[in-house]
Parts: sequence; structure tokens; C-alpha cells
Amino acid sequence: PKDIRLSALKEAEDGRGILLRLYSVAKEERRVELALPEGVAQAEETNLAEEFCRGLSVEEGRISFCMKPSQIRTIRLLRQ
Repeated sequence: PKDIRLSALKEAEDGRGILLRLYSVAKEERRVELALPEGVAQAEETNLAEEFCRGLSVEEGRISFCMKPSQIRTIRLLRQ
């Protein structure tokens, strides 16, 4: 959705994967679906300190989740 913004794309501090930091400027909850780059086998949500929070299901090369208004999410992408 156009009201979900990418605020960071960087290598994780511990060297384990790439981090995407997203934030919502929407006024209501939005469903987000991201197509992942080839070779990404796992995705997980982390906190702002890059600590594991929960795993995300990768289905057919995509992940999906909901974001509330003003919510920030950090997603770690891990290769095979």
C-alpha cells in the first residue's frame, strides 16, 4: 500500500540477514504483502534493537502481515 513506507534497508548489525524497517502513515489498519527476493528462505519480525520477536511464514516467495496506524515494523530476511 502507498501509505506503508520503507524507512530503512540495511544489513543486520549481527550480520544475519537484511533488515527492512517499515512504518505506516495510514489512518486505519492495512494488510501488507511483500514479494521477497530470490533466495530468501526465512523472514522474522524483530524489535528496533534487532532482537527476534516472531517468525513470519514465507509462502510462494511472499510474506504478509497487518500494520496498524503509526506502527513501525522491522523485518529480517534470511537467505537459504
